[in-house]
Amino acid sequence: MSEATERQLTYEEALAELEKRITLLERGDLALEEALRAVEEGRRYLARCTAILDEAERRITISPEEPAGSEVGPALAGDEPLPDRDVEVDPEDIPF
Repeated sequence: MSEATERQLTYEEALAELEKRITLLERGDLALEEALRAVEEGRRYLARCTAILDEAERRITISPEEPAGSEVGPALAGDEPLPDRDVEVDPEDIPF
């Protein structure tokens, strides 16, 4: 597997490849060199999954410098209170 191929894998594809390597290793019937290769490949697939998750987290994390009125504004980040709503809630209606 080339580095360029690894970078093009989706999270789901990389995770499936990682799980295959884990299954091979858990069986315990690989020769030493095959087991080492499976570990090395598994680490690369794990790194790909981690990179994709890190990027996803970066995309959804709200920066304090984000301007008000953006698609996801600071109110969701806890920087500003949510606007008041004229809604009365009976505590008896809350299921928890």
